[in-house]
Amino acid sequence: MKHRSLLLLLVFLSALAGWFMGYVKLPYIDTSKDFLLGFVACMSAFCWFQFLRWLWNKRSATVNSPSVGPAAHPFGAKGLRLFFILSFVLLAMAAAGLYIGRTLQAELKAARGELASLKQSASVDEQKNKLGVLVELIRALDAATALQAGSTGATDLENRIVEMGASLSVQREWDPESRSYQELSATRGMLLLALVNTAMDSNSLSKILRRVSFSSADLRNADLRGKDLRGIDLSYANLKNAQLEGLRLDHAGLRGASLEGANLERASLVGTNLISATLSWAKISGANLHSARLDSADLSNAILDKASLNYATLIQTTLHNALLAGADLSNCFLWGTQFSNVNLSGAKLTGVTISGAQLADANMQDAIVPENWADLLREEANFGLDEHFKKYRVVPDSLSIRDSLIFRLAPEFR
Repeated sequence: MKHRSLLLLLVFLSALAGWFMGYVKLPYIDTSKDFLLGFVACMSAFCWFQFLRWLWNKRSATVNSPSVGPAAHPFGAKGLRLFFILSFVLLAMAAAGLYIGRTLQAELKAARGELASLKQSASVDEQKNKLGVLVELIRALDAATALQAGSTGATDLENRIVEMGASLSVQREWDPESRSYQELSATRGMLLLALVNTAMDSNSLSKILRRVSFSSADLRNADLRGKDLRGIDLSYANLKNAQLEGLRLDHAGLRGASLEGANLERASLVGTNLISATLSWAKISGANLHSARLDSADLSNAILDKASLNYATLIQTTLHNALLAGADLSNCFLWGTQFSNVNLSGAKLTGVTISGAQLADANMQDAIVPENWADLLREEANFGLDEHFKKYRVVPDSLSIRDSLIFRLAPEFR
């Protein structure tokens, strides 16, 4: 009687454990037979462990019994056969469960990918519809010539444009040129181009541009020459090969933006945030970058001749092969800046702070420097100073006024 009660209790506990494993999907098999599989797994494991226990007890009894000879096997042939069968069944069930689970997970992942693709398509269509409405609102604001800036009608249209513009989201788009996915928003780029090419009041345009985020906007090859985009948010935007000549981007946010190959000649970038931006091969001649933040930016092969960079920060900035001939870098912070093969001939370097820079192969002929240039460089952990001073020496400029001497780096003839 006691044996039957114990057996019933074990069956009940196995059923309960099977239900629990099926509930938590362990092992993970996304089918309607989770309970049955869990129950069978538990019962098989229970039988396996019970059989091992029985074999162990039988072995102990056989070894301790003096009537049994040493040649007799404690388990017996049937016991070993049953043991191997149960072990094989358990291993087969575990392998089948793992295979089925992985197959279903792969199918589930593919289904989720298709669902995401459908959502992406639906989202793109929705963004295009919103852009159409925005274009109509912009036309309405342009056509309302009787409305003065700041009037109730103009303000209502501005608020509607800002509200709808803020709803434009960033999409994951495939870029065939880089052969990779990029987080960009084509609709934000098209909205910006639609706004700057209208005849709306400049105050209304400025309000809209400051209130709407154009982060991650796709503006590749865009023509924004001479436009006023002061204070705009273009962080992580793609402006590769864009025409930005004479553009006003004072105090704008371009953190992480891509400006590779862009034309920024004579552009105004006063106080602009260009941290981690890509400006390789960009044309920035004569641009005003006063107090701009160029930390960790990539300016390799960029053309910055006669550009104004006074009070700018270039911490950990890459300037490989950059052209800064005649540029104004007075009072700049150049900490850890990479100067390999940079051209700084005729550049203004007074008041500059240089630390952790490699100056061995930098072209600094005729650069304007302070009189104690050598002491300033040696105070910080700069590199390649021996090679630098083998090439250049500090001399007073022959054209400078006596009361305000200017010192330059002249070639060292040995």
